[in-house]
Amino acid sequence: MSLDPNEIYVISSAIASAQTVILRPESVSDKKEPVLTVETTSQPKWRLHETKPGSHTYIVALADNDSRRLFVENNLLWLVTTDKGTEFSIEPAGVNLYRLHIPDENKVARANTGKQVDIAVEDGTTKEQWYFTVWHHG
Repeated sequence: MSLDPNEIYVISSAIASAQTVILRPESVSDKKEPVLTVETTSQPKWRLHETKPGSHTYIVALADNDSRRLFVENNLLWLVTTDKGTEFSIEPAGVNLYRLHIPDENKVARANTGKQVDIAVEDGTTKEQWYFTVWHHG
């Protein structure tokens, strides 16, 4: 399944229930915030901005604040206010699963329950698999 930049997504880790362990900023502000993998009922919504048509590389931003984007610094995932953000190649990693891969590097975003999402060399484990679930509002 191909991801659609026109949709809004909830991004959840494959390491536990897709309904409870999600990619989530620690708090909502304009400051640089760590992105954690935590159990919560509050599900942030994300938009994908394809960097080049057909490239499957994206900038990931909060759906309700487009200037708040995922950014990699010191091998950790952050949410920052920026006009750039880190470019990710979002690649299939199983049935309805994807990897957030750093283009031209052998690194991916990895979930760590209760901790900040890190960026590390891919190893094929469940920690680096993510569900992108289309958010149906209404």
